[in-house]
Amino acid sequence: IYQQELDLQTQSLRYLSGHRMYASCVFPGAGYTELVLSGAKRIQPDAVIEINHVNYREALILREDEVRVCQVTFTKIDGDKAANRYQVKITSFTKNHSPATAVTHAEAEVCLSTLAKRLQ
Repeated sequence: IYQQELDLQTQSLRYLSGHRMYASCVFPGAGYTELVLSGAKRIQPDAVIEINHVNYREALILREDEVRVCQVTFTKIDGDKAANRYQVKITSFTKNHSPATAVTHAEAEVCLSTLAKRLQ
């Protein structure tokens, strides 16, 4: 398992000002992709990354007065030992609250391989 954790708040993510729904910022779908790519590169820096079966479950709303802790978790998929396949889950919870209150925002399957292996 690989897990990455970061704090999200509107003050540090000014580029989200255009991603508003009423008075709140909505974290964009492309942001989830960036989180997955960043985590995959930490697992295998030279990998060819394939993202499949993306499921957006619930929007990540960023309110002006709160910090949300975002967790990106990669869990190895059992089976073929040669394949670097992972189930990825992106969750968040309000800072100073229990991770047990986390909301799942997106899930995907990621396959990491080398270019040479992909060409075979």
